[in-house]
Amino acid sequence: MSPRVAAVVLALAGAIHAGRAGAQAPAIEATVDSASDHFSRGATFAQQRDYESASREFEASYKFDPSKDALFAWAQAERLRGNCRRAIELYRQFLQGGGLTDAQSEAAKLNVSRCERVVEEEDALAAKYAVANPSAVAAPVPPSRRLSVLGWTLLGASAATFGSAGVFYYLARSDEQSATDSGSYEDYEPRIVRARNKMRIAAGLAGAGVLLGGGALLQYLWPLPGQANAWADPHGGGGLLIAGRF
Repeated sequence: MSPRVAAVVLALAGAIHAGRAGAQAPAIEATVDSASDHFSRGATFAQQRDYESASREFEASYKFDPSKDALFAWAQAERLRGNCRRAIELYRQFLQGGGLTDAQSEAAKLNVSRCERVVEEEDALAAKYAVANPSAVAAPVPPSRRLSVLGWTLLGASAATFGSAGVFYYLARSDEQSATDSGSYEDYEPRIVRARNKMRIAAGLAGAGVLLGGGALLQYLWPLPGQANAWADPHGGGGLLIAGRF
């Protein structure tokens, strides 16, 4: 390549590079301006004690321009809004960034210590509450005592059987009285036989009623599978019903 051609190529390359640099400069300036705007809004919200909004603005500022000032302000907002767990993460990220003054490092470490104490107290209170209120920690609720269709059927059959037993008992007593009032043995014998037969039927029906009622009681005391699979917080924290069949 001749010296003249080489000079032309270098001139063109310089012009292209200058054009690219000129195009990138506004984009960089716009990014910095956006970060500055978000930071200013975050500072305003912080002065108004609206730390949740301040945190969002400082986070947006840090995403546009990851400066240590925005990161520290974001951590401060999280701590002041009561989110110490997130604040600890941000403070530690700030400390790992390097290039900090002694005062900056000391301030971040002090706030980490403060937040760690807050987190420890929160965990201790949560553990104490769980011990004092074991039912609040996904404790099973006792199965509800309700009769299923089978239980109601057994209970109804038991009641009907006891009713029938009462009717036969009444008829047997009536036949016994009639036999007692008869004037001859020929009248007495058939009446007393009928009375005894009806008494046996009444006794059998009463026994069947007891068995049917016992079946209904067993179903009431031991619900069918899937009848009461529920977990809830009796203090109003919430609950979850898995299944139910009543």
